[in-house]
Amino acid sequence: MEYLLDTHSFLWFVKGDGQLSERAGRMIADPDTVKYVSIVSFLEIAIKISIGKLKPNLTFQDLGQQIMDSASFL
Repeated sequence: MEYLLDTHSFLWFVKGDGQLSERAGRMIADPDTVKYVSIVSFLEIAIKISIGKLKPNLTFQDLGQQIMDSASFL
């Protein structure tokens, strides 16, 4: 299966946030599942960090690396 993750789904997965359903978390974690994250998600994350609406536990660079390691880009 192939899935396009929106920005929230990806962030919830990375943070282990309970807002992501258990089913969605299993799907994202499945190594046999192809995941895509839009490059626009980088922009959304950068904007949210710059205006203080998002305070990730990771640096933006580390978050970007995690995206690159775990998903393809559209």
